[in-house]
Amino acid sequence: MHLLNNRLLFHFPIRIRDKLYTEFKGSIPEIYRFKDKYPQKYDKEKNQIDIKLQDIKNLDYVKPIIDTAYKKSLHNE
Repeated sequence: MHLLNNRLLFHFPIRIRDKLYTEFKGSIPEIYRFKDKYPQKYDKEKNQIDIKLQDIKNLDYVKPIIDTAYKKSLHNE
């Protein structure tokens, strides 16, 4: 997890990044991937999901995506 330019960056295993994004897009609408913001460019951030900091009220808001990523990684999903 990194802070950069009013964004909270999460780095997930590449194989589950898109699954997590799809699963949480409805409950955390402020999340986006590089390829969503720049569809004409090569997806250079294949393991990254960004969340706009201005939309995060506290860490409980993003805890479910972190917990899910951890569990999926443990089970090699």
